[in-house]
Amino acid sequence: MTLSERLLILAFLGQIVWTFFIAFMTGRARFKAAARREIKGDISLDMSAMPDYARKLGNNMNNQWETPTLFYALILLALLTHLASLVLAIAAFVYLGSRIVHSYIHTGRNNVLLRARVFFVGIAALITMTAILILDLLTGSII
Repeated sequence: MTLSERLLILAFLGQIVWTFFIAFMTGRARFKAAARREIKGDISLDMSAMPDYARKLGNNMNNQWETPTLFYALILLALLTHLASLVLAIAAFVYLGSRIVHSYIHTGRNNVLLRARVFFVGIAALITMTAILILDLLTGSII
């Protein structure tokens, strides 16, 4: 296994670990809300009855199932086609970093403009990864 492949797998696993962490934090917040009797209504249809701190974490947890699916697909594609490269791995870690920073902003003060900028850094990393794979497939050279 090459260094680039190992780095891609580490970024892949990093996103999975981050998703578990956010899921744990969400579960903890929801149990706390239930124990404090802060849930005001039925949560079987939506989470609007949850207090804000638990809803923010829940919304962020849902975010971990959205663009990360593209991230996972791109990494698996790179590994399966043997197109792993250091540039691709760097873009993968930029994406992972953006997801962590995005979560911190989203579940904290939630500065929407800053959060949007960080989100677009992650999108740019995914676009870069996509472009690298397309170029490598079309040219036959690993960037």
